[in-house]
Amino acid sequence: MAEGYLKGRLGIFELFAGRRKQVLGLAESPLSMGSFSWSRNALPMPRVQVSLPVFTPLGFTRQFVAVKAYVSHGWFGQQPHVRGSFLHQKGITLRFGKPNARFQLTTAFDHQVQWSGYAPFLEADPTASFGGQLATSWEAFYNVIVPTKTDALKNLTKFTTYDQNRVGDHRGTAEMALTLNLPTRTLTFYQQHFYDIGRKLYNLRNIEDGLYGLRLLSRQAHARIQDAVIEVFNTQSQGFIHFGQVVGGEPENYYLNGQYPDGWSYHGRTIGNPFISQTTATNPSLGGQPFYGYRADGTRIDGVYGINNNRLLAFNTGVMGYFPGRVGRYGRQYWQYRLQVSYSQNYGMFSRPFPSDVNQFSALVSISKPTGWLGGSDLCASVGYDKGQLLRSPTQTGFYLGLRKQWQSTVRRSRKPIKV
Repeated sequence: MAEGYLKGRLGIFELFAGRRKQVLGLAESPLSMGSFSWSRNALPMPRVQVSLPVFTPLGFTRQFVAVKAYVSHGWFGQQPHVRGSFLHQKGITLRFGKPNARFQLTTAFDHQVQWSGYAPFLEADPTASFGGQLATSWEAFYNVIVPTKTDALKNLTKFTTYDQNRVGDHRGTAEMALTLNLPTRTLTFYQQHFYDIGRKLYNLRNIEDGLYGLRLLSRQAHARIQDAVIEVFNTQSQGFIHFGQVVGGEPENYYLNGQYPDGWSYHGRTIGNPFISQTTATNPSLGGQPFYGYRADGTRIDGVYGINNNRLLAFNTGVMGYFPGRVGRYGRQYWQYRLQVSYSQNYGMFSRPFPSDVNQFSALVSISKPTGWLGGSDLCASVGYDKGQLLRSPTQTGFYLGLRKQWQSTVRRSRKPIKV
């Protein structure tokens, strides 16, 4: 089951448990390629989350500042090389500007961690595990939540040498968006800076990398152009190359970690931005970064890292909207359309670069038409096209035809100010 959860509200707070699709961060459009940390690309993993799900004004600011926030615990389950690891995630978003202001500034920060679990390939490596078991104590959990380097990490009865900087595999984003609210539309510029090694947050050596986007969103229902997006995604620097100069040091090596070779993925799909591609999804001739380890009995385990392409430059644009159709029993009916095009230049990894000219073009066209079937439903059709050197097939075309039926209920959402 792709999605199934229980949800409850208490005042301004929300609690849910289960598999739930979510948009985290400021790249909110369904046309977006997705956030570095968390996108719609992978199957939702089971989580328990407490949140302020909608912008809630801080009372002492007279609605000038509003906040959203969340904290979650999740379960990765059985990954190919690590079993039973956990997810810790938290994030906060602040909006500056009253709800009806012409200009609004939004900032956001999130922190994602994969931690604990059992790694058979590390059973014989005492510097990275305790007989295959990765750090899982309450002290380890505290360091996951507050990833600071402390003397407690030097206790080798609870932490390995690998844990000396921080426990688990950490990453996240720092984001900013500027919104212009017009009478019938909103125009938003957003920028997302990301980190896979915490020190890059303050030394800014990977400042060239990021997701940059411009979104035009209509305030009117059934507009000819309801939503339009242009995005650029760059991950070529990784703190190793700074504005064309090789500065050396350890690259960020996005989505990869020695204790978690499956990478930032779930059930074989990238959890974050899908342009950082899975080894199994790319052309076999491009290969992947091999690794090996040993079980306690000396049996060698060979594998390939789950990510083989984290250095790239990608462009994405899309538009969706409506065209009026006939007047039916329930009023005017509308055709909905969606057009999306992307192009990427892919370079592999610093440790295993691709050959030159690994480029990829993709396009999608979708339409849906209201029908009277099943008491009101939508007939949907899509055509997708891929051409390039990155994916397993140089050229591929896919078709989709479906019938969509939706049931909706109205839920009142509390937006009361927080009194401070």
